[in-house]
Amino acid sequence: MAIDVVRGAEVLCTDGFVGTVGHLVVDQESGGLLGFVLHLGPEAREDVFVPIDWIARADPRRVVLLVTRTELLREANPRREGTVP
Repeated sequence: MAIDVVRGAEVLCTDGFVGTVGHLVVDQESGGLLGFVLHLGPEAREDVFVPIDWIARADPRRVVLLVTRTELLREANPRREGTVP
């Protein structure tokens, strides 16, 4: 299954819209996708890293996750601008 994650795509949890793809995080050696930084919106204090394992499916316009918004916010690692996992 191809995972086509694009910056700016909307991100949906199992219970609805959660934000947009901020930037992609790739392995420096292999170039493989590790995940992405999820921008939760202007009201959020921090963005969060979403690992590739949490993606159910993706296309250039939308990423659908395997978790609920609550699970995402509880389990995801917060990321400040400019940091990587």
